[in-house]
Amino acid sequence: MNNNSTINSVFWLRAIACIAVVMGHSIQLTNVEFKHLSNDFYSLFLNYLLAAGLFGTPIFVFISELLLSKKYPVQLPKGFFRKRFGYILLPYIFMNIIYAIIEVKRISIETILLEIVKNIFLGHSVLYFVLIIFQFYFLHVKLNKFLNRFSPSVVLPLALLVNVIYLGIFNFTNPPNFFIAQEIWRFGYWLPFIGWVFYFSLGFYCGKYFNEFLSLIIKNKYIILLLPVFTFLLFVIINKYNLINFTNSKRIDMVLYTTSVIFLIILFTTIFIKKVPKIIMIISNYSFCIYLMHMLFIHLIELASPPMFFNKLSYLIIVLITSITCSILSAHIFNKAAFGKYLIGNVNRYKSDTHRQIRQKKVTEIV
Repeated sequence: MNNNSTINSVFWLRAIACIAVVMGHSIQLTNVEFKHLSNDFYSLFLNYLLAAGLFGTPIFVFISELLLSKKYPVQLPKGFFRKRFGYILLPYIFMNIIYAIIEVKRISIETILLEIVKNIFLGHSVLYFVLIIFQFYFLHVKLNKFLNRFSPSVVLPLALLVNVIYLGIFNFTNPPNFFIAQEIWRFGYWLPFIGWVFYFSLGFYCGKYFNEFLSLIIKNKYIILLLPVFTFLLFVIINKYNLINFTNSKRIDMVLYTTSVIFLIILFTTIFIKKVPKIIMIISNYSFCIYLMHMLFIHLIELASPPMFFNKLSYLIIVLITSITCSILSAHIFNKAAFGKYLIGNVNRYKSDTHRQIRQKKVTEIV
């Protein structure tokens, strides 16, 4: 086992997670545009497809910590936070301003400013994930010695228990009858790191013991192949009996499902897929830019009614491909300017044409 296995798996994880996030928002637009067709086969299929792709955001948390743990097992280098402030936080602020302007219902200076504050500090936009990642950057610094001292067999079950209990409080209880509590139950509980701490812990130990982790996955490959099926069935059963009345990645059943998907992707990209296709490499390299910008293009697509000859599936495919392609092209153009990466994110420069080129690249921490 070598770093090449790690890098190939990360390329695939990052690209698939990125596609899943965009697909989820594309399905939501499709359901709005075709709301008059709510009981056909395509509606049922898209609802299950939406549920199946909810692993996107949690996988990004896992990737980020896996790479930090693998490259910086002791401490982060000087300039780490300064670099991420420029390449991650500044684009996060800029794009949240853009979304505040285009999404506000009543245009005025006051309402736009309020929307900007809510987006940036309260995570009201689709970019809330950046606030979670920065929490884990700081936690990596604070908990590094602690996690290195204890065995994953101790920490991971504890992290899973904490994560599940935290999400369970908001999944199975109703908020107190006052505004702040209702806002927390609505989406405020998404932001604290506790709701994502298992993915962080799993990423840390998978990065630290990657070869051992990979050997364990290969040894149990038949279980890994079946696990996503059973964990997704759990999601379906919970939905069928209305045990949780919403569909997003902040559910207790998503913790097990996302973990099984991570293991499955790593298994396939290590054993069965020896080379990363160019399209996967491109999406991986542009993933942060796509994450930042795709909703802008989905909003633009929303301005035009779907052609009469489109059904839900064809419309979804067009929205998905268009939003990803436009995000990539925009990021490519912006990054030609010196300031572009500080507005819409930096583009990674990995190449996929040979294994030798991939091996020569250093493992870097990626959002």
